[in-house]
This record gives sequence, structure tokens and C-alpha cells, in this order.
Amino acid sequence: MSTFLDKCPAKVLKSTGIGKVFQDAIFPSVLFLPSLTPEAESIQIMQPAYRALIILAEKDPDTSSPTRRLLLDSIIREGILTAYDHASSYIHVVETLLRTLATVVNCLGVYTVKHLQTLLPTISTVMTDPFVVSHPPALLEATKALQAILANCWPRICQGGYADEVTRIIATCWLNIQDDEVDSLVLPGLLGELKKLASMLRSIQHAQGDKTVPRVEEILKAEPKLRELFSTTQAGAT
Repeated sequence: MSTFLDKCPAKVLKSTGIGKVFQDAIFPSVLFLPSLTPEAESIQIMQPAYRALIILAEKDPDTSSPTRRLLLDSIIREGILTAYDHASSYIHVVETLLRTLATVVNCLGVYTVKHLQTLLPTISTVMTDPFVVSHPPALLEATKALQAILANCWPRICQGGYADEVTRIIATCWLNIQDDEVDSLVLPGLLGELKKLASMLRSIQHAQGDKTVPRVEEILKAEPKLRELFSTTQAGAT
């Protein structure tokens, strides 16, 4: 299906109305979830379904198009968030959903801001859960999803009062990893992405002149284990 949609001209999808037909036919597939559907099978169905829906959205090159935004909004609300609510205990499903979320956020761009109040708590639930540390790939996808949110929603991160929450999420995740002493091939990359995330947040704060967030040195005095996490941001924080 994705291959066909990728090659099908956007004009054909729009003029014939077949694009909406495909959308309506594909969308139910993203909710084939455990426990009714085995986890592995669910992922096999979910991945191509999301890929096809994203291709349908991207067929409209106008990023501000109401039609494109409506589909991407639906993918987040009725797809990813609904699926997470139903299958949050299935870590491989969660990993797939978070990977998809990063892609959708990058497609939706700054219009993702309307979802901040629901997306941040969802990502927080994953990144601050000490038990998820035993599955670093899920943490890595959550970290990349949060990076995508910061990159696209940065104008609202400080103004909307989200900077403190993001700092808490990053710091808690880092400390959970340190306390658990996770041994994984994914771990070095995960730690690097968390440091990148911290650097992104500080850059946003400085760009917006945010004075409400504690200075990095104050955070480090409270928890020295965070020194490596914030090492790339200290110069800008002082």
C-alpha cells in the first residue's frame, strides 16, 4: 500500500477522493492492539499502516493545509495516544508508537503545539519509569520523540511553562539509568541523545531569555550525578 501511495500522484488522490477512501480503510489498522492482537502481529500491522497514513498526509506539500494538519492531528490523537492508552504495558508497541510520533511531529511542525499538554505527560510516563530502563530502545525512541517536540515547538516550551517539566523528565531518566547500571549496546547512544536533549533545551531557554529556570550549577549541587548530562550546557548557563 505504501509503495502504491508513494507513486500515486497527489492530484489523483485528491480529485478522485480515493485518498480519503484509503485513509478511512487504513486507519482502523493502527488499533489492532494487544491483548486482542498478539504484540508481534500488532506491530507488523501498525508499522505499514502508519507509514501509509503519513504518506497520505505528505502528499499535500502545503504544511499549513487544513487537510494535511487534520490527518496528522488524527494520527496523534486517535492513533498514537489512543493506542498508548490501551497498550502501554507492551513495551515493543510503545517503542513503535514513539518512533512513529517523532516522524509525525516533524511532519506537523509547529502545529504540534496544540498537543503539548497530552504528549509531554505520555513521554514523561515512559522516560521517568524506572522499569522501562530495562528496555533502552524504548527510552531511545522516547528521547528522540521529545527532541522532535522541542525542535518543532520551541516557541512554546518556555512561554507555555513546559521547560521545567522537560528538565525533570531528562534528569529523572538520566538518574534512573545511572542507578540501574544498565548494560546495553544501545546505552551509549541513549546517553548521547539525552545530552543532546539537554543541550537543545538550554539553547531554547537562552534564545527566549528564560529567567525562571534554575541555573545549571544549582541543579548540579542538588544532584552531582547530573554533571555529565549538563556538561555541554554549563558554559551557556553561567
